[in-house]
Amino acid sequence: MKKILLVLILLFQFPLYSDPEFQNFALYDVEGNRQVFYGILKENPGKIFVLNFTSVDCVPCKKEIPELMDLEKKTSHMKLFCIFGEAGNLAKPVGKSLGLSTIYSDPVENIQKIFGVKSYPTTVVIHKGKILSTLVGYNEENTKLLKKLLDK
Repeated sequence: MKKILLVLILLFQFPLYSDPEFQNFALYDVEGNRQVFYGILKENPGKIFVLNFTSVDCVPCKKEIPELMDLEKKTSHMKLFCIFGEAGNLAKPVGKSLGLSTIYSDPVENIQKIFGVKSYPTTVVIHKGKILSTLVGYNEENTKLLKKLLDK
């Protein structure tokens, strides 16, 4: 009985093989709607998730976001989440001006801390709960790498 109990304790201390390699988090859009990311992952098992961390003051971000949106339209297995570092009242007008239909906000940097975001733009590519790549900055090399990851 002690051995079974020990095995159960050890199993719950370590993530299962299929568990994501990052902690769960809540995503809030600028309207205050909440989604739990693990739930989104489970509902979209074949998707590649692109988390783009951005800021209202970031000029390269404003160039990158329309390109990411276009890439999402062309890639059926990609799901884009643009997450602003500012509160919703600041992020909403900028996101709308860029054509985003859903704008997420992380003003207390909970999600950014999970993924180690230190500057904008930072793009985290996730598939099957695993981080495929973290792309810092907006440049041709990162754009090519993202396209290559989406082709897999």
